[in-house]
Formats: sequence, structure tokens, C-alpha cells
Amino acid sequence: MPDNNINREYKDTLFKLIFGEHKKYALALYNAVNHTDYTDESELVVKTLRDALYVDVKNDVGYVFHDIMNLIEHQASFNPNMPLRGLGYFADMYKEYISEAFRASSVLYSEKLVHLPTPRYFVLYNGIREMQDDLDLKLSDAYDNKGDIEVIAHMLNINKGHNKTLLEACRPLKDYAELIDRIRGQKAQGCTNEEAVSTAMNSCIEDGVLEEFLRKERDKVENILIRGLTEEEKKEVERINQEYYKEQGLEEGRTLTKLEDVDKLVASGVLDPIKACEILGVSYDEYKNRPDQ
Repeated sequence: MPDNNINREYKDTLFKLIFGEHKKYALALYNAVNHTDYTDESELVVKTLRDALYVDVKNDVGYVFHDIMNLIEHQASFNPNMPLRGLGYFADMYKEYISEAFRASSVLYSEKLVHLPTPRYFVLYNGIREMQDDLDLKLSDAYDNKGDIEVIAHMLNINKGHNKTLLEACRPLKDYAELIDRIRGQKAQGCTNEEAVSTAMNSCIEDGVLEEFLRKERDKVENILIRGLTEEEKKEVERINQEYYKEQGLEEGRTLTKLEDVDKLVASGVLDPIKACEILGVSYDEYKNRPDQ
């Protein structure tokens, strides 16, 4: 069982651990989204930046490879504001690129054109809500009037059963989707987080799904997956809370406490009954054995 203190302090996501810290997997992902077939991992530069809008948040992974600059974000819930976040990320990435490539910001005032790597922005969606395979999110959709600056985030659904061509092109991404799907399957059967993660990881190792990575990084993976609600899940719980009470004409943001409110979170697909009871401070036995069941 992972140490709870390590659990609370570990900040990275599983996605970043796989595709931001392992060059072999990073290059496989780069090739898949850019439709390339490069083999030299040493030429791929991995970038991780602080969020330009919220300094306590980091992006997932950024890659600079020859003439392409990739920003790849992983999302567990739909977020139409990803283009705005991407605008800040790319500004910082280009600032760093210019500093490293030209050694001086004065190059921006030169009469010569500064050549830049082409930006490409992908949002890999792995949430529980049903979404189409691909969707372009545009910064211009947020404008009240027509504007001159555009940022497009290509959102790709990487859940199992979606974007099969992409997943087949990147075995680590396909395996990642399989691991998440198995964990969700275990939780749907009533397993705790710990049981679901352990069972899913064991079965993946046995079946050769991310086997090498899971054997090497098992402790880190458990620290990430068993630490409780992710930030995305917390936001989703808060959203459901506010929407439900608004519909009922009650005070917005009132804390969910009643047994029946557990059903609201379970029905939303965000949480399994055990975790919903834990978060709301409700006894699972009381919830399970209530008279109306």
C-alpha cells in the first residue's frame, strides 16, 4: 500500500509520467499525432511549462522536434477553454525557444524574419462522458466579435473503442487507454480505488499491456491513481453539486450531505458508490442498506 503522505505530495499525472518522462513513449506519441515515423529519440526535446494563467498548474507535455512544436494536453473532462490555455503555453514555449535558439530577444527587432517551428496543439480526452472521436476547439469561439488571433486545439477521444487508427499507431497510448478502462471496469463492480488499481495493473502486466512500464514504475503509478479524487474529478463534483441545487431552487453550492445525493454523483458517472459516500461523508453501509433499496 503506498504511503499516504507520498500520495498527497505527488503532483504529476500518469499521462505525464508515461509520455513526458520516457522518451521512447514520447516519440511514439509524437509520431502518432503528427503522422511521422521518426526513430531517433535523442532529437526529441520534451518541454513542461507552468500554466501562463494559473501559476500552480502545469501543462502535460510539449515536444519540439525539427520544425514542429507540439503541445499535448490530457483531459478527463470536457473543457472548452483549452485554446485560451494553449495561447499562454505557446507564448511561453516560443519565448523559451527564441532565447535558446538565438541567445537574445533582440532578434525580434531584426529586419530578418525569425523562423519558428510550426505549432500543433492536441487535447487527448479520456473522460467518462461520451464524446465524439475528434473535435476542434477554437479560441475565436470565445470572442464576442470577430478577432485576428486564432488558436485551435484538436481534441481527440482516446477512450477504448475510439480513434482506433490513432491508438493502433501508438501502442503506449492504446495500452494507457486499456489500463484506464480496466480500472473503471473494476470500480463499476464496486471495488475501492485501491482494489481497482491493483487488479487492473496486475491484469495488464499479465496481458503485456504497458508491462515494462508498470513493472518499473509501479509505486509511482499507484501513488498517482490511488491518491483519491483528481483535480478534474473535484471540478466535476463541484459542477454537479451546483447544477443540481440550482435546478432544485436551493442555495447554489450547498454541500451535498443526504444519502440520496450520493445517487446524483453515481448517476453522473463521476464516482463509484463507495468513493461518493467517502467524499460526501456518508456511511456506505447506510447508503447500501437504506429502506428504499
